[in-house]
Amino acid sequence: MKRLFGVCLGVGLMVRVGSAVVIPVNCNLFFNGSNAVQIAWNAYPGESYVIQTTTNLVQPWQSGATLTTTNNAIYQSFPVTGTAQFFKVVKLDTDGPEVYKRVFRKFL
Repeated sequence: MKRLFGVCLGVGLMVRVGSAVVIPVNCNLFFNGSNAVQIAWNAYPGESYVIQTTTNLVQPWQSGATLTTTNNAIYQSFPVTGTAQFFKVVKLDTDGPEVYKRVFRKFL
């Protein structure tokens, strides 16, 4: 029974991480002249970002590795290929809910 509980908990965590809420981020694309595209955006230190790519907008987006920065800007380079490439940057919503102190007053 303990093993079953552990497996269910692990699967539940994987589903939660795999379906994390994403927030679109404004980014800038640069062609650096050496057969590569550079994507840059303003970032919040310690937050997690993912660059999603696709070669066809009717197909699902493919997520790359999770990127985290310690400063307020981040960039990533991609080689130019012979096929169409589409990019979007998303911020992962990994912040938990904030708890505020509630004060209950007794009314007479």
